[in-house]
Amino acid sequence: MAVATPAWVDYVASLQWEGDDGAGRREVSAEDALSLALKGDLTAEEAVSLSLPGELNSADELLPLGIRMGLTAEELLLVQLLAYFDRRGEDGRPRIASASAKSAQVSWRKKKKFHFSPERPGYTAALRIARLGADGVHLEQAGEGGQPGALCYHIDGGYLEFRRPKGTVFKEGSDVPQTEVALIWRLPRGDGISITSRIRGLGVRLGDILFLLPCCAATVALSFEEKSFTVPTGFTEEPLYARVGLNFIDITVPIENLIKKLYSMYEQEEQDNKTRLQQLQNKGDHEDRAELMYCREDQERERGELEQQRKEQEKEKLENLQRRRAERNKYKEMRKEVIGNFKLGAKIDEGFLQQESTGNSIFRIFELDEGTGSGAVSKGVEAHGVHSTDASET
Repeated sequence: MAVATPAWVDYVASLQWEGDDGAGRREVSAEDALSLALKGDLTAEEAVSLSLPGELNSADELLPLGIRMGLTAEELLLVQLLAYFDRRGEDGRPRIASASAKSAQVSWRKKKKFHFSPERPGYTAALRIARLGADGVHLEQAGEGGQPGALCYHIDGGYLEFRRPKGTVFKEGSDVPQTEVALIWRLPRGDGISITSRIRGLGVRLGDILFLLPCCAATVALSFEEKSFTVPTGFTEEPLYARVGLNFIDITVPIENLIKKLYSMYEQEEQDNKTRLQQLQNKGDHEDRAELMYCREDQERERGELEQQRKEQEKEKLENLQRRRAERNKYKEMRKEVIGNFKLGAKIDEGFLQQESTGNSIFRIFELDEGTGSGAVSKGVEAHGVHSTDASET
């Protein structure tokens, strides 16, 4: 079972036996247990344990129960994430979420290597991911060769300093309250954005891929395909909202809209820089122009450092791969040598046994030949590697 939620500890304490005989124990229906799981108060395993005997026997029964309860499509997706895909630390085929700044389209690409490796420094933990099925309701494993698909994530230490209260909003034309469940940040070097959960057990859908952020401050990154594009420094954060009581968000459209906004800001900044540079050239303000050029050089330097860092990471990964290959080849050679020595030793022992057997047989033939003298016996013995004196004595 996964680590118990704080709400589970308090809730179970209120359901303990009231007497030594067990009388008066409180039970909850399977529907109530599932509702608590959807709110993030229970894990799937806890919901099964808490339900009335016979109503829920395993997490596999949560989806049929949700369908019978008439849950929405988003709620059914969250039920499946809680039941089947809340797994961490598994070695799966890694995937990377990337986006085109120009087209604002998000895509998922597979890494060439099958073993799990961090996408960027610090993102060393792994999340299992699911793919939305053709029916739009059921989830399937997003992996190959029996391996689950995996996504890099980490716990953002800077989030611990972020203590402002969560906001509650109402969408235009709707009276359903929504609460803040996640934040989109600018990565430090501006080469992408990150999504950080503000609640425990947040189900996230991005395109046809779904995953579950296990705790507060759990963070995944989204990189951009254009190497020259950097997130404008004017962007700091953008909150993401979900319906109160449902820990699930579909960020496909919000992310695409945000990318369009960021690219527009980027183009505006570039245009402002060009306009300002032109004005400085016309005015002949060499000092300000040098300052602007220094800023541009600083940006280029930052991009160069980022590219160098990427190359060093790729080089390190390649060296690690080559080292592992060399170790495997060395092990194979050592194994071949050991097996060869073993076979050679066996052949030598077999040869000694055959020589000993052959020598004894010939010796007995010479001994039984009455018409042959001792000299003949000696010669026969010496011919087979036995000293003549030993033969004469015999």
